[in-house]
Amino acid sequence: MENEKPQIISKDLIKPSSPTPKHLKTYNLSVLDQLSPRFYYPIVLFYPALDSKNSCNIKDISSRLKKSLSEALTHYYPFAGQISGKDFIVCNDEGVDFYEARID
Repeated sequence: MENEKPQIISKDLIKPSSPTPKHLKTYNLSVLDQLSPRFYYPIVLFYPALDSKNSCNIKDISSRLKKSLSEALTHYYPFAGQISGKDFIVCNDEGVDFYEARID
């Protein structure tokens, strides 16, 4: 198999569907969070169904994923913020990157 590169189709910034209340703008990290190494998996893979009867339009699926992510970020507001130092997360509703890509 050749070393194939993904083709970026689009990139969007997804923000929470509702703003974070002022009293939740700072999220203090636990001691365990502060001591653990910073690593994350910045990718979620989505594959179309092999059964053509149940297949949906890719644009429709992408739109629904973006809407769902926006709604989820409202409830998990620290994920849409920025880590400030090692002590806390600034919950500024900056959002997360959403890439749509394909590889043949």
